[in-house]
Amino acid sequence: MPATGIDITHGGTWLWGALSVLVTAALAFAAGVAWGRAQPPLSARVRREAGRLAEALLAALETAREASVLLADTMAWRFGDDFAQRLSKSRQRLADSLESLDARLDASDPHQESAERPEARPLQVEWAREPEDPVTRLPARPAFELNLQTLADAVDAADSPAGILLVRIDHVARLRGRAGPAGLDAILERAARLLCRALREGDLVCRTTDDTFAILLAGIDAVSGERLARKIRNLLREHRFHVPPITKGGPGGIEDVGREVLVTVSLGYARVRAGEGAEVALSRAESALATSQRRGRNQLHVHDGTRIAHCTAV
Repeated sequence: MPATGIDITHGGTWLWGALSVLVTAALAFAAGVAWGRAQPPLSARVRREAGRLAEALLAALETAREASVLLADTMAWRFGDDFAQRLSKSRQRLADSLESLDARLDASDPHQESAERPEARPLQVEWAREPEDPVTRLPARPAFELNLQTLADAVDAADSPAGILLVRIDHVARLRGRAGPAGLDAILERAARLLCRALREGDLVCRTTDDTFAILLAGIDAVSGERLARKIRNLLREHRFHVPPITKGGPGGIEDVGREVLVTVSLGYARVRAGEGAEVALSRAESALATSQRRGRNQLHVHDGTRIAHCTAV
């Protein structure tokens, strides 16, 4: 029985119907946006149509999610590399579009602007870089613990928000079995570089365990911190990781070409709040990370200080 509870004996008919609804909603959304741009701004009619299109978008996304679950449970094995590549490109385009929409919604919400943005003030932190992890050349666990305390002290002094994001490689033992120790090190080194490039100037990435990175974000509000966490999840999921060639057959053996491997991560994010201390922030981020791992691959959860919220992947 598939996870959706749909009878797979009628899966083909249901799937075509679901995809038809998805395509229709997508076309309606595109046409409505084009029509809305041609009308006077903020008219009542535009607002009504925008509301209908927003509901159509949410329904289409839910239909796409159910179709994905059905394919994964019953028919994914029938598709080849061409489908996988097209799916990856479509997913990235959708992720970019939704991220742009999300940013526009954040910018247009006056209540959110007043509630979140004024908290963010410049927060300068002097990071400790040693001891250093030999594989990734990032600060190692002892340096992370020192830096987290330094960040918490700076937050207390400036009453400025900050964040901590934990990023754990999914199924690292399986990756080690497929790629070998050297291949896993290459994956971790590449992931470390991607993380460093994705962050703002003044943020810090540390390697805290064999499979986990911790990112310290100075002077960042809750909305921006969650958006950055989503960006990092998508960045690692969409990156094409390759493991180094492996020589088979001993001396003079055949050298295998570097293989592409799928790498996903589980993430947990929490704010570092004034007066709460480093241990509280780290415990919340670890709880959010543990929840992500229980839900499976490519999951992100955010601890807001009272509860853990799931952030939907696209």
